[in-house]
Amino acid sequence: MSGTQQPAIPATNNAGGEKPSECGWEPVSPIRWSEVLAVLAGVFIADFLYYQSIDLGTDCRLLCATGIALFFAVAPLVLWLGAWRKTLTMKRCVLTIMVWLAAARMFFLASAGLEFATFALLFLLVAEGSGVPFTWTHLKKYLANANLRGFSRPFRYPYFVLHSLKIDLLFSILVPILAALVFGVVFVMANPTLQKLCQPLLEIDLRLDFLTFGECVIWVVSCWFLASLFKVSYEVPMPNDVIVDDSAPQTNTLWYFVWRNTLAVLVFLYVVYLIFEYITLFAIPRPQHFDYPAFCHQGAAWLTLALGLATCVCAMIFTPAIYRDSRLPRLKAWATIWICTNLVLALAVYTRLGIYVERNGLTWLRVVGFFGTTAVVVGILWICVKIHKGYRLSWLLQRFAATVGVLVFLFCLLPIDYIVYSWNGWQIARGNLSCAYNIAAQEISLDGWLALFPLLDSEDENIRNGIGAHLLKVQSDMQSARLRSQHVPASWRRFELAKCLFQKRMKQYEAKIPHYTNIYERDEAIRKFEVYTKSVY
Repeated sequence: MSGTQQPAIPATNNAGGEKPSECGWEPVSPIRWSEVLAVLAGVFIADFLYYQSIDLGTDCRLLCATGIALFFAVAPLVLWLGAWRKTLTMKRCVLTIMVWLAAARMFFLASAGLEFATFALLFLLVAEGSGVPFTWTHLKKYLANANLRGFSRPFRYPYFVLHSLKIDLLFSILVPILAALVFGVVFVMANPTLQKLCQPLLEIDLRLDFLTFGECVIWVVSCWFLASLFKVSYEVPMPNDVIVDDSAPQTNTLWYFVWRNTLAVLVFLYVVYLIFEYITLFAIPRPQHFDYPAFCHQGAAWLTLALGLATCVCAMIFTPAIYRDSRLPRLKAWATIWICTNLVLALAVYTRLGIYVERNGLTWLRVVGFFGTTAVVVGILWICVKIHKGYRLSWLLQRFAATVGVLVFLFCLLPIDYIVYSWNGWQIARGNLSCAYNIAAQEISLDGWLALFPLLDSEDENIRNGIGAHLLKVQSDMQSARLRSQHVPASWRRFELAKCLFQKRMKQYEAKIPHYTNIYERDEAIRKFEVYTKSVY
C-alpha cells in the first residue's frame, strides 16, 4: 500500500519526443525494445496458454487447469520484461509470490473466482512497474488514462521498428527480395518445365484456417492493454496521510461533547451486553428448546454487523476538527475502551460460529462467516492505528480495501471444500452424524470429494453406501463429460491433478465402494442417504 512518501518516478527521457505536462498525467517514457518483446510475448502466452486452454465445448468445466496455471506462472516474468521500473521492490515480490501460489492452486484445480482475483494481481503488478501508487483513485486514473491515451499506441509500434532500424539497410534488403519474387514469377509462368517443377508450391493453401475469430480478439485485446499499460509512468502527487499538525492552532469544537457522550453510552451498552452474552455462551446446561441456529448463525451475523457499524462510527468521529481539539486525549481514551469492547465482542462472534460448526458441521457459507468476521476485526485494528496516528479517512479506506482484497484472494486460493469436508468427515467419524447433512445438501467440488474417501470405512452402513453412491456419480459425470468433449483434441493443457488423484483414490477404495447394477440403484442409494441425513440432523 502507499506510504507517506512520494514514490520515485523514472527520469524523463525525451528521446521519443514526449514530454510530461504540468498536470503530471502525460506518458514520460519512450517505446523500448524490451517493451516490444514483452508485448509480443504477452500476445503469445495469451493465445497459446490462455485462449487455447479454455474448453468451449460441452465439458462440465470451462477451464483446463494446466494451461491456465502456466499462463499465470509466466505472466509476471513478461510484465517484468516490459515494465519501466525493474527494481525488485517488496510489493513486486509479494504480488509475484501471490500469483505463483494461485498458479500452483490452478494446476491442482482451476476456478473462475481464483482466475479473476489473479488477473487483478497482474494489473497491480503492471501498475507497480509504472510507479503508480496503490490507491483506488490512482489505479482508476491509471487504467482510464492508459487506455484512453494509449488507444493509438499499438499502431505506433511499426513506426518505432522502422525508425529504430536503418531505413536504407531495411530497404536494401526488402527491395531486392521483392524484385526477385516478381521476376521469378514471370520466368516460371513463361516456362512450362518450370511450372511443373513449381506445381507443388502453386498448390499450397495459403488460407489461415487455423486462425479463429476468438484468437484475433485475444491478440487485439492483449496487444492493446499491454501496449497502453506498459507505456504509462505518471507523476502522481501523493496525498499526505498524516493530518495531525502540531503547529496548527488548537480550537475546541462543540462536536467533542457529542462524541464523548456517544462513546460513553456505547461503552456502557457494550459492557452490559457482553456480560449477558458470555453468560449465555457458557450457560451449562442450556435451556430446553434452545434455538441454536438463531443464536449461533443469525446472531453472529447481527453481531458482525454491529462490529462493522462500530468501525464506521469511529471513522466519523475522528475528523480534522476533532484532532485540533485540546481535549483529544480524553476522546482517544474513550475510543480505545470502546475498541477493546468491540474486540471482546468479536471473540463472542467467533465463539458462536465455533459452537454452530461443532454442532452442525462446517459449510462454505460458515467459512465465509469466519473470513468476514476476520475482515471486520482487522478493520477495527486499522481504526485503532488511525485514531492514535492521526491518519486521513482515505488512508483508512485504502487499508480496508486491501484487507478485503487479501482475504478474498486467500478464500479463492485455499482448498475450502477440502477443509470443510475434512472437518465434516472427522466429525462424522466421531459420531456427530448431523454433519452428514451438509454432504447431501451442498454442492461439492472435486477436492471436497477427495476428503470424503475415509468415510467409506465408516461403521454406519447408511454413511458408507451414501458416500459410495455419490463418488460413483461423480466418476460417472466425469466420464460422461469426457465422452461429450471427444471433439476437442487431446492436449496437455487438459491435465488437472485433482481428477487424476480422484481416479487413483477410486481404484484404491474400489473394494469398499458398493457396486450397483444400474444408475437407478445408485440414485436410490443417494436418495436414501439424503433421507437418512435429514433424520439425524
